[in-house]
Amino acid sequence: MVVEIWETVGNAAYLLCLGLLGLSTLWFILLNYIAAEIHHPLDYYSNELRTKPHFFILVILIIGGIIAGANRTNQISLFVETVPELAIAVYTQGFCLIFTALFQVSAATALTMAAMYSLMAISTIIVVMIPTPNISRPGWAYSSIFLVFDTLWVCWARTGVMRHLNRDNGKKLVPIGAEKLFEVWSWVAMRLNPALIIITNLAYLMVYQLDQGRYGLAFFVTYSVVACLMVVGCSYEYRTGTEVE
Repeated sequence: MVVEIWETVGNAAYLLCLGLLGLSTLWFILLNYIAAEIHHPLDYYSNELRTKPHFFILVILIIGGIIAGANRTNQISLFVETVPELAIAVYTQGFCLIFTALFQVSAATALTMAAMYSLMAISTIIVVMIPTPNISRPGWAYSSIFLVFDTLWVCWARTGVMRHLNRDNGKKLVPIGAEKLFEVWSWVAMRLNPALIIITNLAYLMVYQLDQGRYGLAFFVTYSVVACLMVVGCSYEYRTGTEVE
């Protein structure tokens, strides 16, 4: 029962990511190649992908190649069936990154983000799954480790960049405007990853307790999940309402 639930959630998260990628691609083509010039986005990645179509084709080939190759070799279904909890973490974070980039910056940024995240996620999954936890559901541990690794990687990269720019008075590492993608990635890793770790682990624990027939503990965990969601939502609304433009 537990495995089937998380397999369903993992497949749903994967399909949501595919749908968002399709929407981002169509939105980019519509705004940059069909709409009037006055409606063209002016951010760095939109300009690059619009004026250099081979970059757009390269991004699509990277994303499409990874998806097609994984499906052709049944790696997607095997991944979700074997470690559904890890699949949920990977696809949920990918969805958050693409969604945030799409609505805060542009479709071109979202597509570039998807290509970069796909490569990063594959390498991180390989590293995360090197040890084999001596537990019945190793995917549970893998999911948390994956999110922690991503957060630590972002912290390390951000610290290095800030030191390079401020302490060492170095030149910018990317062209002006390109930093928006990394700002979105940093925001998701620092703000959403801790919430994802807490909420997913509480959800896994809740379903496990239900499967074991411990309904009192399951009710307590359910209450904790709802409380965490409310606290996160209220904190975000409070911060949004107190920020000064």
